[in-house]
Amino acid sequence: MKTWKIVVILVIYTMIVGTLGVYYDYCVSRDTTAWLNRAQVSSNPKDMKEFLINTRDGMDKWGCNEGYAALVFKKPDNNMLLIRRALNRSVERAKQLESMDINSVTYQTGLDDIRGTIRELDLQAEYFWFIHRGMLLFIALWGLVPVWIIPLTIKGILWQRSPAYREYMKKQLEAQRALFYRQPPEKEEEKDNKKE
Repeated sequence: MKTWKIVVILVIYTMIVGTLGVYYDYCVSRDTTAWLNRAQVSSNPKDMKEFLINTRDGMDKWGCNEGYAALVFKKPDNNMLLIRRALNRSVERAKQLESMDINSVTYQTGLDDIRGTIRELDLQAEYFWFIHRGMLLFIALWGLVPVWIIPLTIKGILWQRSPAYREYMKKQLEAQRALFYRQPPEKEEEKDNKKE
C-alpha cells in the first residue's frame, strides 16, 4: 500500500522538476537565443542593433557573461566572454550602418557581414545556464529524494522483521480469507475458547 504512494509521489516530483527545467530552458532561450535569431533575419540595422542589445541584456540577466558552455570540452566556440565580445562588435557595426546610405555597397556588405557573424555565433545560453545554474537546481531538488526515501526504506525493512508486522499480516490474511469464504473473521474470544 505504501509502495504505490511513494511511486506516485516520485512521479509527481519528477514531473515538477521536469516542468521547472523546461520552463527555465524556455526563459533563457526567450531572453537570449530568440533575440539573436531575430537579429540575424533583420534587414534594418537599427532593429538588428536593438535585437543584439536585447541578447546581451538577456545574457546579463541569466549570468551568461563569462565561462564556458561545456563541462569537459572547453574551447573558444563555447567561451561566453568571446561570444559577448563578438556581440559588442556587431552592435557597434550596426550603429555605424545606421548612418550609411541604404543603396551603398558598403551598407549591404556590412549588413551581410553582421548576419554572417551572428549566424556563426553558437550562443548555447540554455546549455550554459543548465551547466552553471540549472544543474545545481536539479541536484538540489533531487538531492531531497534520498533524504526521505532512505529512511522510509529502512523503516519498511525493520517493520517487516518485527513481530508486530507478523501479527498484522496474520490479521490481514484472516480478513482476506473471511472475505473470500464470506465468513466473518474469528474473534479473539473464540480463538481462546478453541485453544482450551
